[in-house]
Amino acid sequence: MTTKIDVSELKTLGKVLRKAAPAVARDFGKGLLAYGELVAVDAKQNASWSSRIPGTIKARRRAQSVTVMAGGSSAPHAPAYENKGRGGSFRHPVFRTDVNPDTWVQESARPFLGPAAEADLEKGLLIIVTEVDRAITRAGIH
Repeated sequence: MTTKIDVSELKTLGKVLRKAAPAVARDFGKGLLAYGELVAVDAKQNASWSSRIPGTIKARRRAQSVTVMAGGSSAPHAPAYENKGRGGSFRHPVFRTDVNPDTWVQESARPFLGPAAEADLEKGLLIIVTEVDRAITRAGIH
């Protein structure tokens, strides 16, 4: 399961920087990853009720986007609890052999990735702008 942080408005900036000022583009990428890592830290805190989910939360950057992921084989229940970043509830079958296989239960959702991404948006943009500004200053571009 992943939550992609939409920085599409910055995509053009990243492309221009790669061509015009590769060093600045590298710092732009560092800023994106720092933002993703900030979201990952907060998502881990949001998911601290689970013993398995926080250890699976990771940030990855590729080009002009950053993705924060959770789940996998060690926490296959993560997507259900994230519930697409919304509260509410979800249904799932009871996984026990001594219970009727057609028995379903309702659980409360406990989103952790979506709320972290939303809460950290302004801080994340500030991190990105700071990295780009630092690179521009270092490169002597005004």
